Amino acid sequence: MPTIALVDDDRNILTSVSIALEAEGYRIMTYTDGASALDGFKTSPPDLAILDIKMPRMDGMETLRRPGVVKSRNALMDAAYDDQVYVDDRTIDSHIKRLRKKFKGTDDDFDMIETLYGVGYRFKEM
Repeated sequence: MPTIALVDDDRNILTSVSIALEAEGYRIMTYTDGASALDGFKTSPPDLAILDIKMPRMDGMETLRRPGVVKSRNALMDAAYDDQVYVDDRTIDSHIKRLRKKFKGTDDDFDMIETLYGVGYRFKEM
């Protein structure tokens, strides 16, 4: 069963979203700030993390910055799909394109996802 990490300083949100996702068959891990989430991710990495933007200690945007690490298309496909599903490696390119578009929709200057041709993708270092 896939694991989703929820990171939010509002316990009511953590509880209500956890209940809804568990009802859909997901395993849920909850954290109240980015720093504790990163510590938890080291020992038990989730399949997906949903982060609140404004939190104490370390907000969601700062939590996203695990920068300079290059992920190949194969590594991204392995993380996104199980062994039963065949997808073309260009599928990852399409997902990255959509992610960039969504980020640009909220921040016109967003350019933090870097493409390393022939290697993969990484979140840019600041």
